[in-house]
Amino acid sequence: MPHYRTTFLKQVILRLDFNRLAVLQTDAETPFTVDMRGRYPDVTSNAATMIQVVMAQGGAAHLGQQGMGWLRVHKAQGTPRTVTLAPDWVAIEYGEGAYHHFDELREQVAFVLGSFRNRFGQVQFTRIGLRYVNEITRPEGSALDWNGLINPDLVTSVKAGLLDGARMARSVHHLVAQKEDVSVILNYGINNPDYPNPVARRQFVLDLDCYVSGLIESAEAEQRMTDVNRTAEEIFEHSIEPGLRDIMGIVQ
Repeated sequence: MPHYRTTFLKQVILRLDFNRLAVLQTDAETPFTVDMRGRYPDVTSNAATMIQVVMAQGGAAHLGQQGMGWLRVHKAQGTPRTVTLAPDWVAIEYGEGAYHHFDELREQVAFVLGSFRNRFGQVQFTRIGLRYVNEITRPEGSALDWNGLINPDLVTSVKAGLLDGARMARSVHHLVAQKEDVSVILNYGINNPDYPNPVARRQFVLDLDCYVSGLIESAEAEQRMTDVNRTAEEIFEHSIEPGLRDIMGIVQ
């Protein structure tokens, strides 16, 4: 797949889920955090809770809280990149401008999973998901004109049902699909940051969330992540047109 000089990515999240580890349900710092400080020196800890609706006798309901352990967020310096460790998942997140290419993410994953395996053993994963949130914004042109930039099929579905003379305020679509054993959730369209006002800015959202689930052996995690990324890249390439590739600039 092409490697682009610039992107429209607002957020990239890789998350690996596993069965809850008792050692992560206390506020005691683990050696994993010690390892992370070399690259992610700013560490914060927060108690994780789950809000539940509890039904009492007679049909009355009230809200209850259940402690879920601790979240430790490890932040890098000088770039919006974090590693978060929860009792039942670990995630690497890139903010706007921080993600450049999958090879760099793969290197960060090797570092994080190397520490995770060393500190917690060969834990099986139950889900590996990779999400790419693109906000494709152009400063010029009509807000609804995506000719040569976005796949015409996507643009047609976004505009479908819009009457002549009507002004769109929002049109976002939700696609759920499967390719082999990779599940795909694609949210696309015109979200409109100025909603509920009519669309004025030329911005198109491509929010790709791809994942595999089931029992995944620790040693398979990197390959499964690569499989998920391949599907995500295929969908992205299918969703855009040559004009957008020219704007982003393909690196040979």
